[in-house]
Amino acid sequence: MSRINIPNIDQVVDEYKILESKLKLKRPGEIYEAEQLADNVIDPSNTPIEKVWRCIWEKPLYANTRVETADKWITKLEPYMKNSLNTWGEQEDLLITKKGSSGKNIDFIFEGNLKSEIKGLSISYARLYSIQCAAISIRGMMTNNLYPLSNIMNQNYSFKKMMKNYNLKGLFLINYFLLFLLFLMSVD
Repeated sequence: MSRINIPNIDQVVDEYKILESKLKLKRPGEIYEAEQLADNVIDPSNTPIEKVWRCIWEKPLYANTRVETADKWITKLEPYMKNSLNTWGEQEDLLITKKGSSGKNIDFIFEGNLKSEIKGLSISYARLYSIQCAAISIRGMMTNNLYPLSNIMNQNYSFKKMMKNYNLKGLFLINYFLLFLLFLMSVD
């Protein structure tokens, strides 16, 4: 039986740095944009929930769509998100119930004071439902806990330490860089 050669983290980081330098030569603008995004990475285990919540509620709006479209939706939704972590999923303010099995708008029922305003934003109800589900889940974790997502990383793992050790601003961006580099190589 053959053994699969799995590289260790140092090999992966070295390969990443080589690919990153090649990408910097070919597409410096994309590297700059990725670095700007990486600078905004937060460690959810020690960041107040209000800051983490913003990252979480935006995510369903970016999924499988253009950034420009998601940005427009965020702008439309922002006025209703100030206290959304505490109010979304509550019948009085906004409760979205999924009654069908598809993700079509006809499969969702809206209740509460904000139902007309939120429905009028022209954002997929499935995306709004995902935001509500996240709010409900996080509220359940918030009981007497300033950092409710602190259990995401165990005690033997330090996000900041790993970033510092490998001089990387966002290790999770490796996949994006590699995929983008492969795309560039296939285009040329």
